[in-house]
Amino acid sequence: MTTSPSRRSAGPRHLLLAAVTAIAIVVTLSACSSSKPDGKALPVDTTTSSSTTTSTAGSGSTLASIPSDTATVDVGNTDLGQVLVDLTGHTLYVFTADTTATPTCVDASCTAVWPPLTGTGIAVGTGVPTTSGEFKLVPRPDGTSQVTVNGQPLYTYSGDASPGATKGQGVGGQWFVVGLDGQPIKS
Repeated sequence: MTTSPSRRSAGPRHLLLAAVTAIAIVVTLSACSSSKPDGKALPVDTTTSSSTTTSTAGSGSTLASIPSDTATVDVGNTDLGQVLVDLTGHTLYVFTADTTATPTCVDASCTAVWPPLTGTGIAVGTGVPTTSGEFKLVPRPDGTSQVTVNGQPLYTYSGDASPGATKGQGVGGQWFVVGLDGQPIKS
């Protein structure tokens, strides 16, 4: 019995298609959710692009892999208590002069001191109590997107040399760290 040329190549094509499909599933699953070090699956926050685990030491997210250009909001311990931090564990701040989800710290002199938290997606740590829509991306004049919490754009402070530092707290009476409820801590 002879097989036609198309029948002979169907087997390898089928295997190639199965391999490509399996790789796509693994990549998709790893981008959408992860596991904690204890092996338990993390929930996926449907309002963001990924999820992370909670860091309680101010060291940022403990998730092994976050898609590039994803802004991360997590929980960190500071002298002011638990606050929102970025992926590296640096404290996040709001600028009370910002209104209606519009960043006003946009020129080079301001952003050098107060870098905005930007990205094309948002990953929120599982320890951050969030509600749908609490974290969003808003456009900046430079074409990037900045993360907001409850409509307030988020920034880090260049004077915070280490994770968990809060040297930007109260600067100018307008810069404040953000509590886990998404509100500025003004004390």
